[in-house]
Amino acid sequence: MTTQSHHLTRAERGISLNLARLFSLRMLGIFIIIPIFAQHAASLEGVTPFLAGLFMSGYALTQIILQPIFGMLSDKFGRKETIVAGLLFFVIGSAIIAFTSNIHVAILGRIIQGTGAIGAVILALATDLTREEVRSKVMAIIGITIGLTFGVAFFISPKLYAFTESLGFSGGLGVFLLCAVLGVWGILLAWFMLPTPPKIDRSAAEAAGGIENFKAAFKDGNINRLYFGGMMVHMILTLAFTAFPFYLINHGFDNAVSWRVYVPGFLISIILLFPIVGFAERFYHHRKVFLMAIGLLGLALMLTFFKISYGGLLVVMMLFFLGFNTLEAMQPSLMSRFAPADNRGMVMGIFSSSQFIGIAVGGQLGMQLRGSFESPLVVFFAAILLVLAWLYVAYPMKNPVRKPKTDDPLEAKETADNRESNEG
Repeated sequence: MTTQSHHLTRAERGISLNLARLFSLRMLGIFIIIPIFAQHAASLEGVTPFLAGLFMSGYALTQIILQPIFGMLSDKFGRKETIVAGLLFFVIGSAIIAFTSNIHVAILGRIIQGTGAIGAVILALATDLTREEVRSKVMAIIGITIGLTFGVAFFISPKLYAFTESLGFSGGLGVFLLCAVLGVWGILLAWFMLPTPPKIDRSAAEAAGGIENFKAAFKDGNINRLYFGGMMVHMILTLAFTAFPFYLINHGFDNAVSWRVYVPGFLISIILLFPIVGFAERFYHHRKVFLMAIGLLGLALMLTFFKISYGGLLVVMMLFFLGFNTLEAMQPSLMSRFAPADNRGMVMGIFSSSQFIGIAVGGQLGMQLRGSFESPLVVFFAAILLVLAWLYVAYPMKNPVRKPKTDDPLEAKETADNRESNEG
């Protein structure tokens, strides 16, 4: 019997960090525009409210459509080649936005920028290059980059915009040129710093064709629940953050000092995240931890209805970020276990598309609720209802089956039988 190590090797740590850097580029395209969106859109020629909204959402719309396609292409032509192609589109789109003053051209650039739909390919590559025993830790490292990118984008975007304008240029020049430069860096990193994954026999997937592969990606009930979960976690995130800034203002923390709540809460959640993920991996309690993380989101949102001090605000943010980051780590890890190897890119692509659907719907729903009601608690109440609906859908999900550690054919057969019973 062989001993399975639950610790990342040096090679796996390096791969995880490089994949996390690549993944952060995908989220940077969304986050970096949020703090300066209204200001930059108003400065563009020919802008209308509808066109301004299209400028904002164009990135997510193309991501929703193209994530499964890029995933399928990576199954056929290779992960690294597809990542480089996607980042090239990201660079071109960012450069177009940086140098235009016309809203229609900016929308075109935003759509091209979103064409770099590499999120699913990065998750599939992470699965190809790392062992199953440490996969949740790898996904945790990648998931944490979303929170870090969120914070970095909100910090540097307004400052860079103002600095570029002080030099006599459009503020968007600096912001989107930064995206382009980081995209070039990502191309170099992907091609020269990441190993080429082992070749997987994809003859069955290639024989089936794209439509059949797409249909096959929805045959497993556990995978379908994770598609739903990918949508829900990002819907709840964007919905909640249309209200959190106003919630903190009501407690005496305006935008200038809100970091005093966000940053400590986020850092504490990171400290707690890795022991939780390690527990799930070592004892194979993935389902329990997954459901617990959904519950943490609901608990954090429920605490907003109570009058609390600064310490209470830290608890709210810590619980919310802990639930979110745990889910960001657990869901791709679970997906990698349930997805068939020869169709993994397609499955991960649909999963990534579901995340962007959640971002689009959550942001729109949050803005509608904020426009109709003064209190941010209305938004939090809606988010709590979504958490309860998610728990109802997620509860029947089965725990993944541990792979056999020996070559005993009886043990292998028992594992296969258990896996079959878990489907549905």
